[in-house]
Amino acid sequence: MKNQNIVSDLEIDDNGMIPTLNQMGHMFVVPDPITQAFIDDAIHAQGKVLEIGAAFGVASLPVICKGKSIIVNDLDARHLDYILKHTPQSYRKKLHLLPGYFPRDIKLNDNSLEVIFASRVLHFLPPEEFMGALKTISNALISGGRFYFISTTPYIYVYREFIPIFESNRAQGKPWPGLLENLIDIAPHRAHQLPKFI
Repeated sequence: MKNQNIVSDLEIDDNGMIPTLNQMGHMFVVPDPITQAFIDDAIHAQGKVLEIGAAFGVASLPVICKGKSIIVNDLDARHLDYILKHTPQSYRKKLHLLPGYFPRDIKLNDNSLEVIFASRVLHFLPPEEFMGALKTISNALISGGRFYFISTTPYIYVYREFIPIFESNRAQGKPWPGLLENLIDIAPHRAHQLPKFI
């Protein structure tokens, strides 16, 4: 299944991204190498697979459309509705929707998942929740399980004004040098599309 078909009914911006419905960033239409590695791994996994913060399903839909069972989480149920709508009828029993805020609203059983993916979502968590999320993920993975993770960085163009602050914080040995508590001060042109905290 081609990714263009997955999102053919959504408005794609000039950068190949689709804004999420809940102002939690964007989903890239074309999978990057980490996303593609997750897709390939998930399709061939023997155990259970989870995507955290799936948005419109650029990673999840190729997995389910190959007939592989997958658990799909998102904070916004409208994204999950979109994924369900675009899942072929014959595979819908293999799609397990898990709405809610990760990790607070989501219970994962220990040693229950072979592959987990979280793309551009965990960096919206405050430090204590971020560490708790990593512990939850670690506990949920079976022995030999894999976790694919994509995060933002201060070094992308949109956050360029934050680079000197980040580098100063790091030089001072602050434990969370990349903590950006008020995005509107750094990237006012993107503040309407993202949470204020990254």
